[in-house]
Amino acid sequence: AIAARYDDALGGSGSMLEPARHTPWADPTFWLYTAHLSPAAAVDRDGLIDRLDAAGIEARPIWTPLHSLPLFADAPRLGGRVAEEIFAGAVSLPSSSSLGAEDQARVVRTLAEVGVVAGSPVA
Repeated sequence: AIAARYDDALGGSGSMLEPARHTPWADPTFWLYTAHLSPAAAVDRDGLIDRLDAAGIEARPIWTPLHSLPLFADAPRLGGRVAEEIFAGAVSLPSSSSLGAEDQARVVRTLAEVGVVAGSPVA
């Protein structure tokens, strides 16, 4: 239900925060709800996280690409550019199983105040 409400809130026209894409061959667990910030947004990922934090809302970047960690600095790898681009713009929003609709609506209202979603359709 939490993911569906975020999908509805973020999927509208004018949204600068795109819901994660789902493939037909996999069912997401929604342990985390991650969305990707458009490069055209007036705020970057860290700025968005800071604005949410200032409103008392905890959000976080997605997992750091492994090839970027010191432990794997010398490990052989192929590519990495796509992971880096995703990491630069992806944010995980609050999605605890205890997150109520009213609290989630506050998250979406704050996202609208920051200017990354068009409105606050979450009920």
